[in-house]
Amino acid sequence: MRSKKAEARLQKIRALTTPYDVTYGGITLTVDQHVYPTSELSELVVECLDDPVYGITPGDTVLDYGTGTGFLAIQAARRKARVVAVDINPDAIDCAKKNAARHRVSDRISFRVSHNLKALKQHETFNIITAGMPWDDARPADMLEYSVYDPQFQMKRALFQQGSDLLKPKGKIILTYGEAIQARHPMEEFSQLYQFFKRHHRTINNQRHFVCVAMPGA
Repeated sequence: MRSKKAEARLQKIRALTTPYDVTYGGITLTVDQHVYPTSELSELVVECLDDPVYGITPGDTVLDYGTGTGFLAIQAARRKARVVAVDINPDAIDCAKKNAARHRVSDRISFRVSHNLKALKQHETFNIITAGMPWDDARPADMLEYSVYDPQFQMKRALFQQGSDLLKPKGKIILTYGEAIQARHPMEEFSQLYQFFKRHHRTINNQRHFVCVAMPGA
């Protein structure tokens, strides 16, 4: 079902003149036309990337699933990880490549246009998967709308169904979630095979959001 909140957000994004810059997590990114902008939510994931228990160790391999502007891929590369960044939106991949070049980490990131996880190569595995996923089930009308609508929750189901095979031992998935979304679509409904740990949290627009770490082996 299409969401009034998502529709209002899309209307605001489409009204913006592109390209424009946004700054989060200490870096500035350019946002191109048809690309969903990075938001404060992604800063929560960066906090988790620096977590002494669940964060990045130099030399880790990271999959950024739904990379958008490339923000999380760039942050992981700046922490000396090797990164594969995928997105269904070709404009997002082009935008992310330019942002990676701007921050001089292009050599550490492989960008790929991908429907769900189909662009991954056989036997690729990761220490960390960061997941920027929409949380409403509706049919997108264009590529930008794939940032807010996940038809039949295909993106989430693909992640949790394939995630255990994509993760190295002790690997984890890091994603953001809001309390209102958790009430409607609990993370646990997508998989009973993971343990879920809430880590960092922040109140954004009067709603509490948190970073969740998911690890196989429930």
